[in-house]
Amino acid sequence: MKRIFNITLIVVAGLILMFTSCKNVNFGDLNQPEHAITSTTPSALLAGATVSYGAIAGRLYSTNYSFYIQWLTQGVYDEEQRYANFQGAWAAYYTGPLANIQAALNMMKDTAYINNQEFTDVNGAPQNVYAYALILKSIIFKRITDIFGAIPMSEALDTSNITPKYDTQKQVYQQLISMLQTARDTLDENKPGCTGDIFYGGDVAKLKKLANSLLLEVALQISEVDPALAQSTFEDAANNSAGLILTPEDEAWYYFDRVAGIYNPWSRLRSSDYYFSLQFQKSMEGDTTTLDALGNKANVTSNFNTDYRIFFYVDYYGYWHFNKGLDGEDYFAFSKDNSFLQPWQELFTNPSLPLPELTSAYTWLNLAEGAARGWNTGGVTVATALQNGIIASYNSFNAHWNVVDKVMSMYGVDNAAYQTLAQTYANARVNDLASVDPLQVIGEEKWVALFPIPWKGWAEWRRTHYPAIHPAPATATFNGGRIPTRYRYPAEEINLNNDHYLQGVQDLHDPAEDQNYAHVWWDPHTN
Repeated sequence: MKRIFNITLIVVAGLILMFTSCKNVNFGDLNQPEHAITSTTPSALLAGATVSYGAIAGRLYSTNYSFYIQWLTQGVYDEEQRYANFQGAWAAYYTGPLANIQAALNMMKDTAYINNQEFTDVNGAPQNVYAYALILKSIIFKRITDIFGAIPMSEALDTSNITPKYDTQKQVYQQLISMLQTARDTLDENKPGCTGDIFYGGDVAKLKKLANSLLLEVALQISEVDPALAQSTFEDAANNSAGLILTPEDEAWYYFDRVAGIYNPWSRLRSSDYYFSLQFQKSMEGDTTTLDALGNKANVTSNFNTDYRIFFYVDYYGYWHFNKGLDGEDYFAFSKDNSFLQPWQELFTNPSLPLPELTSAYTWLNLAEGAARGWNTGGVTVATALQNGIIASYNSFNAHWNVVDKVMSMYGVDNAAYQTLAQTYANARVNDLASVDPLQVIGEEKWVALFPIPWKGWAEWRRTHYPAIHPAPATATFNGGRIPTRYRYPAEEINLNNDHYLQGVQDLHDPAEDQNYAHVWWDPHTN
């Protein structure tokens, strides 16, 4: 559901705590605007943190990962798709949303402040505000550690410590699990939810489902290196009475407000610089013959069926003015190569287009993987979870992007026909389980369903190596033709926190060097 309420004030309030170092001088009401914010609250800080995190933009923060997993290609500035070994950045996470979250948590240490009805009326019940902060904090720290490896976490948000230690990635994941389980078990549905909950507007039951679903994601990410902890964490969440995100109505999405200046980060890019990759296109088409520029099959998956989600991204109708509906496959005969195919333009140009944090499709596919590993999923089978995950992906995009009216109707597809297409494709992929490793099918479907959350798609691909992407040749790249498996640490860490930076580097392997082809702890692969 859309959760935009007084968002300009929320973001401003959320940033106030970033500017507290000025001398405390009382200028009274000199030039005081009538509606200026003169104080802030934990709920306002958390709301500001949520929307500012969801809107973090730029190639370095938002889109580079999509080139590594071959969702998109670059048309002009192609350093990222040629695996440039640049230094990354994380300041936008630490000095923005994480600083706001910690400021909210610090305010809540004052028991006299929180233990009164006025606090609850403004912010929600203290335990529910606290739990929302932990969930949001875990979301952001997972993203940072998956990108870099070992990171400052346990000491990172102490403003008196300018050289925080690096927690190993194993320690980070242990803290993520603890925070999410604590948040879930702290949430009280009988008390008011956090008023700064941008995802659900204070619906505590849905927030519990988010915590459990995030635990599935976290558990599977460490399944290759700590299978015991992964399984116990997964089974605890999968069988928890609070439930999981299994329908579009329970999903966590970021809604943006152009009027308030809170933009979809993709819209800040120049869309003419980006193209839908040939590999993603042909894999979704189920193409069996097209070769890429290296002579490899462009379809990098085991899918040989039409996945009609392709029509959200590739504008067949607009480019070819060809409208015969979806009765046959003849429209694909007009597809020559990727040189003129761009992603669905509205994804890039609409500043208010919502983006997902966690979808029902991803949760179902995580359940499918858990079942394939023999874990206790509460009786959910691989086939059922896979089928439900694919159909949920179709329904999620329609619920939040209105793709039937905006796109599929051009091809003569109404809501009923759309459901038939989703079911048809899902059935075909379930049938593939008889001849293809279930983990491969599930990994390939995650690759599709996670679009457009590239850092999550990149994390899944590095862990599973599905689909079987072909790297660019060494002669055409900046790092010997190795698909990046992490970002290098920010330059300021080398200069200002060198001792702990060097310890963080030692948490990497193959090689234990600060390179974009080194591997983080949860990634068991070698170069």
